[in-house]
Amino acid sequence: GRAFKEKSHKHFLALKDVQNIFKKDKISGILHVASSKTIGDFVSPQIIFDFLSKYDDTKIVKDIQNSSKIISLVLKGGIDIGFIESYTHEPNIEKIRMASDKLVVVSGDKNFLNKEFYIDRLFSKKWLLREPGSGTRELFLNALGDISKELKIFMEFCEFEEMKTVLKKNKDTISCVSKIVVEKELQRGELFEIR
Repeated sequence: GRAFKEKSHKHFLALKDVQNIFKKDKISGILHVASSKTIGDFVSPQIIFDFLSKYDDTKIVKDIQNSSKIISLVLKGGIDIGFIESYTHEPNIEKIRMASDKLVVVSGDKNFLNKEFYIDRLFSKKWLLREPGSGTRELFLNALGDISKELKIFMEFCEFEEMKTVLKKNKDTISCVSKIVVEKELQRGELFEIR
C-alpha cells in the first residue's frame, strides 16, 4: 500500500486539482479557430475580443482561410472549430447553422442604381470574384446554376480591399460579395447594389 501511495499520490493530487478547476465552471485553455474571409475580417474579431475579455485564462489562435481549406483542417484535426460561409455535405463534420447572410451584386457604376437586371444581362461586364474554394464564390455560382458556365471571370481576389479598390475605380466591373463586406461603401455611395 505504501509503495502504491508513493507512486500514485502525486497523480492523485493532480487529478483532484483538475477536478476542482472544472467544478468552478472556469473556462481555460487554447482554442484553435479558423474563419472564412468574410467572417474572419468582419464578424469574428469583435466576438473573439469579447470572449477573451470575459475569460482571462483562455487563448484563441485565429486563422483566416477559404472554406474548402477550413473543412480540410477540421477533418484533419488541425483546428478545433471552423466558421465558413458555405454548405458542406461532409458526413464526418458536425455542422450548425449560426447565422444568415445576404450576397449582393455591386458595382462602382452609379448608373445601376434603382434599376433591375436579369443576371445574364450583366455577363458582359468584367466580373471580379473570390478565389476558387471561397464559400462566397461557391454560393454565388451555385445560385446561378447552369448559366454560371457563361460567366467570364475577369479577375480573382483573395482580399476584399483589393476587390473594392478595383470596383470603385473601374465602372465596368461587377462583383458578388457578402453585404457586410461592402456595407460602408454602399452607405457612402462609393459602390452601388445592383438589383
